[in-house]
Formats: sequence, C-alpha cells, structure tokens
Amino acid sequence: MIYLRDAGPTEVGGFGISSEEDLLYVEELVLLPQICTAVTVSFAEDAIADYFDHQIDRGLKPEQFARIWIHTHPGESPEPSPTDLDTMETSFGECDWAVMFILAREGKRYAELRWNPFGSVVLCRILDRLQIPFRCLKSGDA
Repeated sequence: MIYLRDAGPTEVGGFGISSEEDLLYVEELVLLPQICTAVTVSFAEDAIADYFDHQIDRGLKPEQFARIWIHTHPGESPEPSPTDLDTMETSFGECDWAVMFILAREGKRYAELRWNPFGSVVLCRILDRLQIPFRCLKSGDA
C-alpha cells in the first residue's frame, strides 16, 4: 500500500482479509479493478461481486473479507473526506462492524472502527504510536 500511495497522485483502495481467529488482524490486502482520482476510488462494476464470490469459494466468511476497507490519500491528510464518510455509511452501515483505514503521505494514518449499534471509535491516535509490521510477498509466495 505504501508503494501504491507513493506511485501516483491518486487514491488507491482495497479490502483487508483478516484472520479467522482475530478479525482485526489483516493477513492479506486485495486490490480490485478500480478507477482512481485524487479524491475518489471507484471499483469496477462487477469487481466487488466477483471478489465476494471468490472469497466465499475460498471458504472465508464475510466478516473476514468484507469489513476492512483500506485506501490511500495522495496528500498529507489522512482525515476522512465527506465521500469517505458517506461510503462508510452506505457500504458498511448495515454491517455489525467495519473498519475504514486511510494511509496518507509521511506515514500519517487514520482508522475508524464502526461498531453497530454503538457508533464509531476513531483509532488514529492509537495507530500513530504503533509500529505496523508488513512484509512484501513475491508472486508465488502466498
């Protein structure tokens, strides 16, 4: 995601696939075919349905693959835009829980856990203190 954030002047988005044992531990990031601008990400028409079908075929549950939305902001602000907030409401509002994670330049991050019916908890201050490990997989490693 860091590479994609820095590769161009647009947003890039995808879904985090989490561990069955810990639904907030992202093990895999999946990028879907998308059209990106400096302020929006729009997934291709059938991309989300195909993604859901593929994950179900893998034996995953929706709470593992359809609750963590990860995207970049090409600027320095990780704060969610009105479009981001609207997307959380319209795309994840019926879910029992969902996470929006935004990665901006200079390592700035924002994360929000929406936990229905209790509302949202902003996790960005916690994330700023964490060292988040990651590893790059080469083709065939997964």
